[in-house]
Amino acid sequence: MKKLFAVCIIGLTLGTAAFADHPDGWGVGLVGQGAFSGAFGFGPAFSLKAPVLPIYWGISLELRNHYFGLGLTGDFYFLEGLFVPISGSDGFGYFIGVGGYLGFGNYSDEWWNGSKNVKWSWTSLGLGVRVPLGLNVVIPISKIKLEVFIDAAPSIGVGFTFYDDSDYWDQNDHNLVGLQWGVGFELGVRVWF
Repeated sequence: MKKLFAVCIIGLTLGTAAFADHPDGWGVGLVGQGAFSGAFGFGPAFSLKAPVLPIYWGISLELRNHYFGLGLTGDFYFLEGLFVPISGSDGFGYFIGVGGYLGFGNYSDEWWNGSKNVKWSWTSLGLGVRVPLGLNVVIPISKIKLEVFIDAAPSIGVGFTFYDDSDYWDQNDHNLVGLQWGVGFELGVRVWF
């Protein structure tokens, strides 16, 4: 009985994935990315899916006062399906995947504290794995298709932070290595052509 149940589940999963898919071709779009990992942040990103690779890329750039950040995600959707079809494989659906992330950040500031010039800077690097779970709607419009999607991506990885040895840090390097965890989320639009 257990074997029959397992075969039915696998067949249902493969059947759903075979008949529901993201569109073929190039997928290009804009995404709002955010994350919760003890702190909350949100920023824009660029989304890209090339027809020859099964990877959905996300590229983000963050520029603000004294800070530069660059992020990259790459996800492979191993399960896709439709809840409500519109035409063919288009409609309201879901996707589940596995992927990775890489993030780089640098902060640097300098100020006068009343008696001397103080410098404060750090550089961080993080990498790990993530599991995107999402919903999407694919709408055919003439020769292109429009996709609106939302997903959450729990992640775990390792982070490295390198501090300088300025007066702010009492002439000591404070380099840290630690476990990173979080839940990222994305809300975006892709055009498929």
